[in-house]
Amino acid sequence: MTVQIKRNSVIEAESDTSFTVYTTEKEENNVLEKISSFSDHESQINRSQKHTENQDDLIVVDKGYAWVITAGGTAASVYIGFPTICVGIIQDIYIKNGMFAGSDKTIQLTLIGSLLQALLIVCVVLSNVLYERLGPRNLSILGTSLIFVGLLTTGEATKIWHFYLSLSITVGIGIALMYGMCLRCVPQWFVQKRATSFGIQGSVPSLFGLVLPFIIIQVNNTLGHKWIFRILGFIFLGAGSIAIAFMKDQPTKKNKDSSKTKRSKNFDLDIWKNRNMIIWIIVSPLAISARYVVYAFLPLCGTYLKLSGTQAAATVSVMSGAEFVGRIALGILGDKIGHLNTNIISSFVCAIAILIIWMLANQFASLVGFSILCGFFGGAYTVLFPSVTSSIVSKEMYPSALNAMMGTNVLTIVLPLVASSLGTDSNSIGNDPFLLYKVVSGGIFALCGLLSCIIKFRMNRKIFAKI
Repeated sequence: MTVQIKRNSVIEAESDTSFTVYTTEKEENNVLEKISSFSDHESQINRSQKHTENQDDLIVVDKGYAWVITAGGTAASVYIGFPTICVGIIQDIYIKNGMFAGSDKTIQLTLIGSLLQALLIVCVVLSNVLYERLGPRNLSILGTSLIFVGLLTTGEATKIWHFYLSLSITVGIGIALMYGMCLRCVPQWFVQKRATSFGIQGSVPSLFGLVLPFIIIQVNNTLGHKWIFRILGFIFLGAGSIAIAFMKDQPTKKNKDSSKTKRSKNFDLDIWKNRNMIIWIIVSPLAISARYVVYAFLPLCGTYLKLSGTQAAATVSVMSGAEFVGRIALGILGDKIGHLNTNIISSFVCAIAILIIWMLANQFASLVGFSILCGFFGGAYTVLFPSVTSSIVSKEMYPSALNAMMGTNVLTIVLPLVASSLGTDSNSIGNDPFLLYKVVSGGIFALCGLLSCIIKFRMNRKIFAKI
């Protein structure tokens, strides 16, 4: 509709019919208000129709086979927490037993976990590319095979560089393929309960981490360190088989009606024009690194406090158990109060827990208390980032945003190495050789909370807005 208004003269409107009205200035304002109201109502109808069309495209959403997909993604996610939860314990075992010579063996062993963590994240980009060609099932077969072979060959490693090839690279790429497959497949099946689904999926690595440290310690004490990796390999072979059986793409009406489907772009430079997305990309490596530092050095801190190997492993198990409950609870909470809001709360709670509780912990009980609090809130980013990313960018831009985030996560290899190197050279800082690790990890969690607040207020300036 086009409208021309002449004060104290004629309104000429072109639509299906034309009409002429003589008006005053007051009547003119009334007409403009009605036209504006009609335009807002029309745009609201268009948005509602667009949302309905998107919902209609999906055959199953938030119900039925969607929860089977969650089960498959849960099985595929069993070892996603392996670099964070278990590498620190294995590193402590090798250092205690003096299996490798050299004054810098702590840094070299830290590099195994850091490289594994970095490849797990960065190679999600490779997973996104292969996903378009192979689909979720074939990609699951490839990822399961790499993890199984990598763990078995790690059991035969005799040099540190053997660990880099078999554990860091082979297993890291395999876990990345499984992780990327879940990030692409699961969101197709959920809309309103997406964070809940990711909370369930993300909680299983924590549940697995609850018992895995004790398994590692017991196997090492009875069968030797080689059997640690052999047993881990066969455990994931079973879990990967479940993912292979269950995972598949969401069928849509468009897929049924047409042989040509529109593919999302894996690489789109327009993602770097979105300032909120740029800030969120910065948060990603920071959040992952801060959590990794806590898990990697908490067992060593327990050993420094004269705890037994079982007690040191128990601190990690307790943290994993709390994270198991926390991820499910935070996923549900995110669907209720907003995903970004939940991430902000969790980041600041972790910062306080590290800078106060862990800083003052000097016995087993206080370390357990810290493990419970930090564990409950520490896994928030892993659960919430797919949903937060979806709220910042469109569905078509999601794969590109995911690749951009995972590409920058190569920085996760830097922080633990820097912390390990500086910590080794600064043991005389105060009376606590782990002071630097605590300050770094706590400060980074606080920075993640501040950056998340900036994104929130850029998207909506209302404090209690659900974002």
